[in-house]
Amino acid sequence: MKMKHVSTVLALVFSSAVTSAIAAPVTVEAGTVNFTGSVVDTACAVDTASTNLNVNMGQVRLAALGTTAGTQAPSRTDFQIKLVDCDVSTIQNAQITFNGVTSQGDPSVLEAGVGAGKATGVGVQIFDHTGSALPVGTASTAVQLNAGDNTLHFQSGFISTSTSPTAGDASASSTFTITYS
Repeated sequence: MKMKHVSTVLALVFSSAVTSAIAAPVTVEAGTVNFTGSVVDTACAVDTASTNLNVNMGQVRLAALGTTAGTQAPSRTDFQIKLVDCDVSTIQNAQITFNGVTSQGDPSVLEAGVGAGKATGVGVQIFDHTGSALPVGTASTAVQLNAGDNTLHFQSGFISTSTSPTAGDASASSTFTITYS
């Protein structure tokens, strides 16, 4: 009986030692979480999905841009900016202004093309909710806001900015500001 008691104690001690070795906590540096955002004192907030938009304009054939500066590609791409939690008790309108690097051939449009192999003589033109061209750096016509959420509609399209555009990457980037009135 004494032997059985000793072997039970040894078994318990051994299993405790193994369990302690397996369950020891380990802490490692795993990464970083960056929290971005801002608190704004305006009539609306910009929806998170609209703060960093990617507008896929697809491809357009070089022949569609012709040999006359100012020739618009036949297709346009829709995009939206969503404003949320709008309080229209004191402010009823919003205007959007797009800014960015403009084309040397047409300063009203964004310069298209990034990196080696970029398109030349090509720009990205932005259109407001009425379908009218919206020059870079110029505020859109005022859009009346509704209480709550509002979606502002725009379009983009390629345009030739020279008489001899070339094929290549035609990406462009723009920031935007909102003027409430």
